[in-house]
Amino acid sequence: MFILLILINSIFSTKNCNCSKNKELIHRRYKRAFGCTCFRGGGSKSEENSDESGPSSSRRKGKEIVKYEANASFEDDEIENEEVEKLHHVEDIAGSSSKGKHHAKSNVLYICDNFYYSRVQFHIMLANILSEHYNIDMLVYTENRGVPIKSSVFNIITVPVNEGQIDRKNHSVTDRYRFVGIYEEIIKNIVVGVPNIGDYYHILDYLRYQNYIFGIAEFEIMAGSFAVFNELGIGKQFNAAASVFLPKYLQFLRIDVTKRFVPEYYSAEPGDWNEKTVYVELYQNYHHYYELKQPLKLEQLFKNIDYHFVNQNDFGIFESFPKLENKIKYIGGIAVEEKRILMGKVAIDNPPCVVFMSFGSGNLSRMAAGFGSRRIEQMISLFGKYKNCVFKARLDLNFLPNNIPSNVVFTDKIVKQQNILAKSNTKLFISHCGLNSLNEAMYAGVPLICIPSGADQFYNSSLIEHLGIGIYVKNDEHFIDAFEIALHKILKKDFHKYQKAAIELKNKIHGTSEWIKTSFLNKIEEVIGKEEEIGEEESD
Repeated sequence: MFILLILINSIFSTKNCNCSKNKELIHRRYKRAFGCTCFRGGGSKSEENSDESGPSSSRRKGKEIVKYEANASFEDDEIENEEVEKLHHVEDIAGSSSKGKHHAKSNVLYICDNFYYSRVQFHIMLANILSEHYNIDMLVYTENRGVPIKSSVFNIITVPVNEGQIDRKNHSVTDRYRFVGIYEEIIKNIVVGVPNIGDYYHILDYLRYQNYIFGIAEFEIMAGSFAVFNELGIGKQFNAAASVFLPKYLQFLRIDVTKRFVPEYYSAEPGDWNEKTVYVELYQNYHHYYELKQPLKLEQLFKNIDYHFVNQNDFGIFESFPKLENKIKYIGGIAVEEKRILMGKVAIDNPPCVVFMSFGSGNLSRMAAGFGSRRIEQMISLFGKYKNCVFKARLDLNFLPNNIPSNVVFTDKIVKQQNILAKSNTKLFISHCGLNSLNEAMYAGVPLICIPSGADQFYNSSLIEHLGIGIYVKNDEHFIDAFEIALHKILKKDFHKYQKAAIELKNKIHGTSEWIKTSFLNKIEEVIGKEEEIGEEESD
């Protein structure tokens, strides 16, 4: 027993908790994770009490009440060292390697692109997890200005994007990119480098030789991937959606959306896709040169998907949205759980209130231009009225006014968002409400003001109001008035209401018994029909 206690103490003491020297460190055991709590001097309240109480303009020092005077700054643990976003090597994220063990694992084909940073992160993270049990060939539809992807864990095969399929003006992709792109390049049988073999091959010939047990890709962004799976005869297919599960797809799962209250994303009608694809044309052009299968209509490709993994949390969907457990698993938060940062709270009471503002990993100038200098100046002026709060914001510094209140600080560097949200004095997150930011705020128990600008952000902004953890503010001609009201509600009038709702949702998420990573792997094993289930014990 004595030896066991020493061992347990040794394990706990080696946990990496990033507390600065002036903070007392304690460890707190959560149901699903080993969390760290760092207390800064002055006697922090408990996590529950500090979250329930409003941000005070004074703090207690011994028996003396000292008025808090804001001195806005970012902490050392909140800013990245690098000024340019770069993906870490995959082994740094997953901490495992499958190379050198190919004989013991089945082959899997993972198709993605490198166009959007947050999506690349999501797919690399899933590929990392899968590589613990399978040999992964990641076929990357590669745009030369896109996100660089590196791995020492799985095999990356790059297939160049046809420049004509990129909409440079709107920083987006064309329908041909989504519905056809990768399929067209594969059936052309172009020559590409295969790094793990160290040679060049005709891509279709190489892929046919691998005998993949399943394929995984994102249907909404690269539906053409599933035409590739069909061509290769891959029987089991998975959709890994970095975004929400779009309501328009419910009709293809035999769900009558007219009988349910589901907020619209955008509409689709059966048969719409058939006119948007040129699969048949491509088939006619190339089947004379290579033995190709008759292509399927896009609607049928979707119906052939065995299972959908969606980057939403089980507790982060509309109540009326059908669960469809036989077809959909919500894995939102899997990246949060892998990092462990938001599985505990860092308790800090100085300053008593921090408001964090960031609008994702996109181009800062483009995001700031979406507001304009005048509107940004008005927002900063509103921040100055809340003297008991420090406002930390990531924004293009060229758009800032000359006079900035002392309780407001800006940076144009990459911030460690999870580190900021993990601190107990972070009382509000002003965000575009992309899905990754939403998941992180939910795990952290931090209310939101959502100011969406595109993609799934409008949908997510409606969702946070449905969940009662935030307010949706439109960036229109009434923006400043609506933003001022939202700030007042969350930081003053209804402070306790929003803090309580966010904490209760956080506790539900942390209270579940199974790690998302484990349920993800188990579901794949179940669908592909293996008898032995993957069930690993998570420990620190």
